[in-house]
Amino acid sequence: MAVNLSKRFVDGSCRNCTTSPPKPAPPPGPAGLTLTRSVGAGGVNIRTDVQAVQSRLNMVPVSQGGPAQPLISDGLVGPKTIAAIRRYQQAHVGFQDGRIDPNGPTLKALNSQANGGSGSSPLISFGIASNGIGDDHDDLMMKLLREHIRQMPHARAAIFSARRRLTNVERFVSDRRIERPTDIGLDRERHNLDLLDDTLGIMHLDRPLGTFQMIKVAFELMSRAAQRCRTEVDPLENGLFAINPIPAMDLFPNAIAYVARHGFHLLPEEVEDAEHPGCPVKTDRIYITALSRAFIVDQKVVISTIIHELAHWVSWPGDEVRDVVPGFVATNEQRFRDLPAEDKAFSAENYAWFGIRSLREPFAF
Repeated sequence: MAVNLSKRFVDGSCRNCTTSPPKPAPPPGPAGLTLTRSVGAGGVNIRTDVQAVQSRLNMVPVSQGGPAQPLISDGLVGPKTIAAIRRYQQAHVGFQDGRIDPNGPTLKALNSQANGGSGSSPLISFGIASNGIGDDHDDLMMKLLREHIRQMPHARAAIFSARRRLTNVERFVSDRRIERPTDIGLDRERHNLDLLDDTLGIMHLDRPLGTFQMIKVAFELMSRAAQRCRTEVDPLENGLFAINPIPAMDLFPNAIAYVARHGFHLLPEEVEDAEHPGCPVKTDRIYITALSRAFIVDQKVVISTIIHELAHWVSWPGDEVRDVVPGFVATNEQRFRDLPAEDKAFSAENYAWFGIRSLREPFAF
């Protein structure tokens, strides 16, 4: 039986990869970073360019000029981003003006390093062994696993809050329309409907009841799935998260996390990723790779990733939660807000966005 792996990549994109039959072709090499305008001190600093630079700098080992502390890929240029550019320039290009220009020497050095040039390892590590194995790598992966487990109570709280909001407004949803209440004392209901519409586009659908019920069931299943993660036991026995067993998946530009799509509804079994034959993975796990180190300092991104992957994992083939646009919900909210309503309701990132906002905004109950 063919099973899809849903993979969330370091640039925020997410795509499916069929697990069978295996493909003999090797995975493609790292793609070059391109910029539309300059980034850094005195640069134009278009947000998507800045995010791309921040993500790429995070992929550089500290020992090779990478940031002393991982940058938050928020698309905003501040002292930490400029300092990270200067640190990299000092190590690789012989000057440190704090700016990266399209087709400039700093950008060329970054692209060369990502492709294994200039004596750099293609492994995107953070002070760990360049071959991706050994005690340092094991220590890193255990830290990443523990951090995802540590954030699971917050992810559960986000899912629980989202479910309460859905229950709060359910009586206003019919097969023909959603009636936004106008009575005094229903501020909570109006807020929750507005939030649901902003993130999942529900009020702009012609026949919203079926889609609303699909969303409600998805969050109910996510709540059940999240309970599989046991936080009080040995991290390796937590029951939900697992360390990535495919060495190549720890290399840029592969995924920070991946899961077997619809795996919640499948019998636990081992399948092979077609891009990496000979490395079986289980259908009942969310896998964490070394590349997630770049984002582990941002709680919002970690929770978003957990909900995103759970949405894939619990969706049914007939009501599939898919990946509509690339990008992290934590840094690209407008991109998800601008989606057509019919796409929002099936976008894994929008489910994550609804969960994050449900956790952090008032009027949940």
